[in-house]
Amino acid sequence: MADSLAYLFEQASKSAYDEEDIILDKEPALGNSFIGVHLIDKRDNACGALIEQGSFKETDKELHYVVMDADTFGTPQFPDNWMRTPGSGNESSL
Repeated sequence: MADSLAYLFEQASKSAYDEEDIILDKEPALGNSFIGVHLIDKRDNACGALIEQGSFKETDKELHYVVMDADTFGTPQFPDNWMRTPGSGNESSL
């Protein structure tokens, strides 16, 4: 990785500067694919979605942790999830 970064910096230093600087007053180009999406879990279902959990009755405690706000130890991402274990059955979730 270090070699790749060194190569990148070497090539960038050989390149000519752009004649024009970047334009900072443009609106960002963002898609709207997720506008109106409701994120729900076992604890929060504000949109009133009907959830048939089937055999997904357990909660996975081994989660990905992310740094959020002032929490330097990490916050579990999607902590109130659904998980199926071998002991929780084979009932369909549909």
